[in-house]
Amino acid sequence: MIMERRAIELIPELVKKQLRLLLEQEELKRSPILSKFLQHVVVTKLEGREDEIKEYTIGVQALGRPVDFNPQLDAVVRIHASRLRNILFQYYHGAGKNDLLIITIPKGTYIPVFDVNDEKTDQLHHYVRSQTEINGYEKPFSSQKGISTKPVLAVLPFHNLSPEHANINYLTALGEQLSSELSRFDNLSILSYYATQKLESSVKDLKEIKNKVGIDYILTGSLRLLNGTLRLNIQLLIVDSGNILWSDSFLRHQLTEENAFDIQDEIISQVANIIADDHGMAGTLNKMRTWANVEDKTMVHEGIIQYFDYTYNYDSRKFEETLLVMEKAYQSAGDNPLIVSMLSKLYVDQYACSLHQDKKLLEKGMELANKAVQLDPRCQHAYKALAWALILSGNKEKSDEVIDRCIAINPVASSNLSTMGLGLMMMGEYENGYAMLVQSAGLAQNPAACAKLGFAIYFYQNKNYEESSKWLERLPPFDIPFTSLFRLSLQGKLNSKVTEADETLDSLKGREQDIIERIVLDPKLRKEIVKGWELAGLKSTELKLAV
Repeated sequence: MIMERRAIELIPELVKKQLRLLLEQEELKRSPILSKFLQHVVVTKLEGREDEIKEYTIGVQALGRPVDFNPQLDAVVRIHASRLRNILFQYYHGAGKNDLLIITIPKGTYIPVFDVNDEKTDQLHHYVRSQTEINGYEKPFSSQKGISTKPVLAVLPFHNLSPEHANINYLTALGEQLSSELSRFDNLSILSYYATQKLESSVKDLKEIKNKVGIDYILTGSLRLLNGTLRLNIQLLIVDSGNILWSDSFLRHQLTEENAFDIQDEIISQVANIIADDHGMAGTLNKMRTWANVEDKTMVHEGIIQYFDYTYNYDSRKFEETLLVMEKAYQSAGDNPLIVSMLSKLYVDQYACSLHQDKKLLEKGMELANKAVQLDPRCQHAYKALAWALILSGNKEKSDEVIDRCIAINPVASSNLSTMGLGLMMMGEYENGYAMLVQSAGLAQNPAACAKLGFAIYFYQNKNYEESSKWLERLPPFDIPFTSLFRLSLQGKLNSKVTEADETLDSLKGREQDIIERIVLDPKLRKEIVKGWELAGLKSTELKLAV
């Protein structure tokens, strides 16, 4: 089944039935703690209170910890979550392999995921809200001809090259978790791993896969374990040609039973970001996708390709063309949450980065972001746009809430972490923002523009101006009025005078206060920027700011 989040909307009765079935299993019956854990997270999600599924609330409400429970000092929730994940994994690969519904708790979150067993889709008639949604391969937000607006990728079983054949369960867990992690990104449609386990043996070649299932890309590889050393080779193949689009090898030493899952999580997070993140290969996969008919390649696909091309490094020279194409895409697909989210973010960016302030742009961005969230409550692009619209509106409390929601949906997406981390910086939450930026940089091959600017601001407010300057130098072509003003202030902090012939001053005179106050919510940072200007030799009549 294509793991689109809205492909099949299950009614609660089916989930409750599956929960009761799980709680009757011997391993959970012997562990009241794990039973309460599972029941708490499933019921909380069914009641529409996903935001409450956090480590603290699980510890207090499900595991009986006192109200002063500190998750940073007590790892009880993480320990039991790991045990529960292992029990669910063993169950669905044993006694529960024929169950209609699959309940999992992905790594990195405590929010359960409800997936349908692909071999049981013929039994869904009583459990879905629409009969047209019973087909597991039906994709929402498609063009009129049923073509998915996103590239379709399948993770095929990895080959075991180890001397021993005792790693089958590890290989299965690897493929299953990789599929789950990839499906958390907005940019691709992922074929369920429960379907791909038998797919490889049921088709003769790649072209048959393309014709039978409609897959554009395949991710596969091999695993070799020898004397505590793990070597994982991964390849991304274009189904039409069989050509290797990307490959990499991951080598880890001193593998033990205690750290095996941590190493697996680390590798999978890196691979998922390389392939599916905004700043990874998402744009390339959209651009290289082949079409049986040229007319299937709609303005929607052109808009997505253009958006990824622009946001890769936020090259201001590409903005106008990207906005024009995306507005046309919105006219033809105004109910596609990805298109609505992307257009929303473009309006928000335009408001923040223009010389002149236009409140209507922010209002349009806010309206579209809210619409995108309503269309798909798990769309990360929607929450990124909404968070920034709220930041620029000065609504700090609501911004924090939306940022938390965005990260909860996909806590290992580098683009989410860098974009939200920069937002926290602008609100004065430097340590929280810095932590997100560090995590983002660890997941990305090259730090995104938002991360670079965020690091520059972090080190600036910590008075490490040389380090700040290094990050700012890495920023182009992301060149906006704010960064020009920030650079002038940094020059002053580094005891460098600004020349009268500086062209930047001419273009920004009279607009400095508006540009800074539009983006920076922290009064202390605004004040430091002014001090930097003064140190650079700028008179109050040349640059001024109310602080």
